Amino acid sequence: MKNILPFENIVYETHLSENDIQNRINDIIRIQNTYKGYSTSNAFEIKRNINYQNSFSPKIKGEFHNEWGKTIIRVKMKLPSYVIIFLGFWFSFIILIGILFPFLIKENEFGIFSLIPYVMLIMGCALTIGAFKFESIRSKKDLQQIFEATIIK
Repeated sequence: MKNILPFENIVYETHLSENDIQNRINDIIRIQNTYKGYSTSNAFEIKRNINYQNSFSPKIKGEFHNEWGKTIIRVKMKLPSYVIIFLGFWFSFIILIGILFPFLIKENEFGIFSLIPYVMLIMGCALTIGAFKFESIRSKKDLQQIFEATIIK
């Protein structure tokens, strides 16, 4: 179930120092311009800088600290808040129509059109998960290379 929901929690482990991590995050934001966002002394919030529109592109929040000579980076990827709010309304509306639809049609009118709300619900879920995972997989690989890290969780 965890693999299909549009959020991810990832833990990276690297040999780089906290200062090196901070410099690399600043580098991808300011110099390479591959990500946009901001960073503080031990945390960051970024989003991939893409040339196309994908509202399902994950917002990436991370924090890092030194632990036994290695740096641990905890990253959370999730949908932007405005997308979650929109999807909440949209899915609620589709579910409401799906519940009310059988009561609104006559017995002899039940046909392929009565399945439309359910198909819309399935397609909405598939679109959301697919678009999010497409971007999150790319970001996960990017961060692994940037931090010269291994994923431990």
